[in-house]
Amino acid sequence: MSLFFQMMVPIIVGAAVGGLTNLLAIKMLFHPYKAIYIKKWRLPFTPGLIPKRREDLAEALGKLVVRHLISADRLQHKLDDPAFSEQATARIQAAFRRRIDNGITAGELIRRLGCSGQPADMVNSAIKHRISVLLHDFFSENDDRVLEQVLPEALLKKAEERLPDVAGLIVEEAASWMESPSGIRKVARGIDFFMEGGGLWKELLLKFIGRQNILKQVYPAVILAVRTPAFKESVQEWLDEKWRELLGRPLKTVLRRLGTDEEQVSKQAAEWLSPLLRSEKWLNVPLKYLPPNIQGQILGQLLPQAVSAGLSWMGKNAADVLKRLDLETMVTEQVQSFSLSELEQIIFSITKRELRLITNLGFLLGGLIGLFQAMFLLLFR
Repeated sequence: MSLFFQMMVPIIVGAAVGGLTNLLAIKMLFHPYKAIYIKKWRLPFTPGLIPKRREDLAEALGKLVVRHLISADRLQHKLDDPAFSEQATARIQAAFRRRIDNGITAGELIRRLGCSGQPADMVNSAIKHRISVLLHDFFSENDDRVLEQVLPEALLKKAEERLPDVAGLIVEEAASWMESPSGIRKVARGIDFFMEGGGLWKELLLKFIGRQNILKQVYPAVILAVRTPAFKESVQEWLDEKWRELLGRPLKTVLRRLGTDEEQVSKQAAEWLSPLLRSEKWLNVPLKYLPPNIQGQILGQLLPQAVSAGLSWMGKNAADVLKRLDLETMVTEQVQSFSLSELEQIIFSITKRELRLITNLGFLLGGLIGLFQAMFLLLFR
């Protein structure tokens, strides 16, 4: 046998053995899918490694995903990343812009978000609840503060400026009522009630002056006195005094004097304010017809704030979110649901290059071993 064949045969045999051995080992990871029995004796290495340890593999992958790939710390770090927030905001803004251009209304947008029920009812309920919560929080924070500290300074100044007008209105209304037929009748009944069974001096006074004289002479003088600037000034001084007393009382005391409390005021204000917004009307208007400044506020302020708030909440509650999602069980069940052929395709699609390299490496190492063997035999022949 020539030297060439003495060198090449071991190399070829070694390369074939090494490569085919590695290829067989790779195939045996999956094949056969089921155990092979000869009567009651199970053929060794059947089924393949992965079919045999399929449940352990699924469980290990579930733990790997939760503990190392999608941990709470990693998720929180990703959600807190400004670049991720900008990308999410840009995508949502682009999607919202497309919806606006397609003529979607606010009501349709709410329905597409998967919300059940009538959009108008939902919005009204949300507005009512929000108003009630805001007012309740306001009263809770300012319960023990005096009214002067709670009301805006501009409102206090305006109210003080209007006190003289209020005093004049009270005086004018009182004088007009006293001059009216209804007022005169009630004053006459009051005089009669005063004189009835009142003793000798009241009877003498009534006989001396006369009931009609009181109404015709004394009563007009009283009305004139009511209309005088001095009386108006007295009413204004009284209003100023009561106004200062009111401003010095705590908010809860004022509400209690009015026969109500914070909870009742919050609910009543929410019931009164929510219908004024007329959500049924603007929910049916296409968003593209909204004024440009409102569209700009939605796209430039509301959506970024909503995305930021959502990501911030998810970041702070990442551990709880992952716990509720139960990713470990989800991944485990998903891997177990794959058929063995699908699982094989998935693994081979990911590791195809590496597995081919292992096979080629088997050929190379087998060939090198064959070369060393041939050289060894030739040297020591």
